[in-house]
Amino acid sequence: MESLDKVDLVHIDDNGVFKYVLIKVPHTDDNEEEDILNYKIYLRGYISCDYHANVVRKFREEVGNDVPMECIGGGRIEKNNAGKKITVYGYSQEFGQANHSLSAEMLKKKYPDFHVDFSNDGY
Repeated sequence: MESLDKVDLVHIDDNGVFKYVLIKVPHTDDNEEEDILNYKIYLRGYISCDYHANVVRKFREEVGNDVPMECIGGGRIEKNNAGKKITVYGYSQEFGQANHSLSAEMLKKKYPDFHVDFSNDGY
């Protein structure tokens, strides 16, 4: 899974309202004396995807079919570049609600100049 080290943890479209998912991928930490299996969480969101499953499919195309993964929830993201604001909310009918608090923290790291908030309400 060396190639996953080069995959961004967060990748979302530039502006607008779109569906997003959190995806958990097993990751072996090679820095330890013994290989320790843990996980990396990836956040993806795209305007072009009408369904959360399409976002997962796009991530699978990005990393390859042989990479084990689990979608651990979804929702929506509203990204407003002009107002420098990102709002995370809603849920996925197929995968359930993502941990929006975790998603917001990941987005804050990726977009430090934006105000990022979340709500567990809405669809």
